[in-house]
Amino acid sequence: MNRTRFRRHGAWFAGALVVVGLLTAPHLLDPASWGRTSTLSEPLQAALQGDWRPLLTNVISTLGTFSFSGDSFVTYNLPGRPIFDPLTSLFFCGGIALCLWRWRKPAYAFVLMWMVMGIMPSLIIGEWTSTLHSKAAQAPILLLPALCAVEVGRFVAARFGSRWARVFATICVIWLSVVALSTGYDYFVRWGQAPETRAAYFHNLTAITDYLNDTEYSGLVALSSPFPDLPLDPFIADMRIQRDDLSLRWFDARRAVVFPDATHSLLIVPPNTPLDPYLAERLDLHLVKRVFVRLDDVDPYFDVFEWRPDAALSRFTVSPGETVVAGGGALRLPVNFSAVELVAYELPAQAVAPGEMVTLVTVWRILDPDALGPVPEHAYGPAVVIFAHLLDAGDTIAGQEDRLDAPAWNWHEGDTFAQVHRFQVDTEMPPGLYSLEVGVYTREDLTRLPILMDGVAVDDRILLQPVEVTGR
Repeated sequence: MNRTRFRRHGAWFAGALVVVGLLTAPHLLDPASWGRTSTLSEPLQAALQGDWRPLLTNVISTLGTFSFSGDSFVTYNLPGRPIFDPLTSLFFCGGIALCLWRWRKPAYAFVLMWMVMGIMPSLIIGEWTSTLHSKAAQAPILLLPALCAVEVGRFVAARFGSRWARVFATICVIWLSVVALSTGYDYFVRWGQAPETRAAYFHNLTAITDYLNDTEYSGLVALSSPFPDLPLDPFIADMRIQRDDLSLRWFDARRAVVFPDATHSLLIVPPNTPLDPYLAERLDLHLVKRVFVRLDDVDPYFDVFEWRPDAALSRFTVSPGETVVAGGGALRLPVNFSAVELVAYELPAQAVAPGEMVTLVTVWRILDPDALGPVPEHAYGPAVVIFAHLLDAGDTIAGQEDRLDAPAWNWHEGDTFAQVHRFQVDTEMPPGLYSLEVGVYTREDLTRLPILMDGVAVDDRILLQPVEVTGR
């Protein structure tokens, strides 16, 4: 240790550590932030148990991104494109060798430590998303080829004279220009305009928001999206739509549809979230326009429909007043779950064999979104889930699906939504009648919403008509 240098700069170094600690403390002290860390530590956990293969595989694949095959995740990189071309890779390796040779000099040792610590997350996780996880090492990675080039230039000057050193420098400048042009073309043309990249960054959603900004329509818009929860697609739309006369209803049409409380509305459906066939055939939609974005896109268009939500809803509630069981007695629909009420349901197939799928469609009217309570501290908005469980005589689950594709953060009093559940019956279930229970719970703490009768909670689930499990 250089004691003189440490005494001169030790206070500044200690101060820097304190600042870093203060900046990272909110993240490190929040238990919720460690969830993803635990998920990504699987190779380390395997190594601690004696299986080094996952970790070694990830180390080799990450080191390969410098010269052979780059990050394969299209969101961050042109898949497979390495960081350096073959010639620059030689200078990169030469820079590492130079730092190792001069490791006793603090500057060279620091460059190596900076790079190793910066790429450590990628060495653990592997090449997939390494472009993102190695960001901390970007500066030393780009510095190493330059260190080698400078050292080669000095050698050429000492061995062959300054004239040849200038020739070498000119060649380096020309090559650097070629690399810059090639990289610019790869990332601003090839990668930026590739259909896969456009799909990854939801260019289709961008086109939908452009359409909504320009349309003459004003009012309610039902919008299907693959990520209708906050802060994903709705956040993008909120930033891009520059109008106050549109009110969006978000859902994923692959399993749900929202019926705005209106006699007329627009419905926009992109091809990445097509309407579930059960829903589509009952909506009576009128196509206004198929808006094409780019023909070679993964999602090359989106459809704009006109529809009458109130009329379409009537085709989902053809059996009002049907009887269900809750609190040990029979109730007639609708059944009040405080924030929503179950209006109707349908079992397209009431008998299934073990291993087959049960399909359940439930229809819910939104009563009072505020009844969900305050938004949890770390959440963007209220989040609930609708559960559908198939139960045997001992209340053992024989099949289930818990989901909600019309997110609660976007619930509006008076609107209605239909939710499709599909789940497989356990292959080991014997023939017989099985109960089908449905309810609602909050995602944060798994608390079920109560069923209310005259303001009194009587249960937290309802039993629908039973499902017959037949023989094989």
